[in-house]
Amino acid sequence: FNGKLIVPNSTADNEAINGADIKAKQKIYQFDLVDGVDKVITTPASIDLDKCMWRVVDNYTDVDLSVTLDAANNRVTLLANGGNLTDVRLLLQELLCSVEAV
Repeated sequence: FNGKLIVPNSTADNEAINGADIKAKQKIYQFDLVDGVDKVITTPASIDLDKCMWRVVDNYTDVDLSVTLDAANNRVTLLANGGNLTDVRLLLQELLCSVEAV
């Protein structure tokens, strides 16, 4: 095979997945945090925060960090207490499976 294969957006579970469909469900944000000051990040409507896994990567200081996901307003709020943080990264990834009540 020589060249590229164009995959349209999938509409059913048994169809190939377009790379753009996957990228629309995940984001990496990089920023600095000031001690005691909220950092609010508006996320795309394409990401359902109620189905997201998240992870914060920082510069490993003794700082408490809180993260609040607000799905109704497509916002993530981060707050550092105990010091400033630089080059923080917030990794968000929406799980594509449905929510199952048990």
